[in-house]
Amino acid sequence: MRDESLGPTNKSLLLVSVCVNQRPITDRLPSCANRGSHELFEELEKMLQQQGIRVKIVKTACMNKCRQGPNIRVQKGRLFNCVRADSLHEIVDAVNTALQLRKSPTPSKIQGLTN
Repeated sequence: MRDESLGPTNKSLLLVSVCVNQRPITDRLPSCANRGSHELFEELEKMLQQQGIRVKIVKTACMNKCRQGPNIRVQKGRLFNCVRADSLHEIVDAVNTALQLRKSPTPSKIQGLTN
């Protein structure tokens, strides 16, 4: 039996991208990796797994918001800036919201039910 809380099977998994770009310490711009994004990736992945939330979480290159990093983006959703470990719950909430929106019937599905 499939647990519906894990998300739909007929769509690709929701993508969560974590910037892990690392610049040399001598570079004038900060980088997400130097601000702990690798650790944030690991913690976020752990939180999502513990809650049984199936998503594709990936490490990505620069998101061009270096001064506001670490940066994490939920697919087709919000870009989270200045992420800290104590704010990861907001990202988990955003992932849950995005998954719920994917499960919601679209107008075309609703119309198909009424015809």
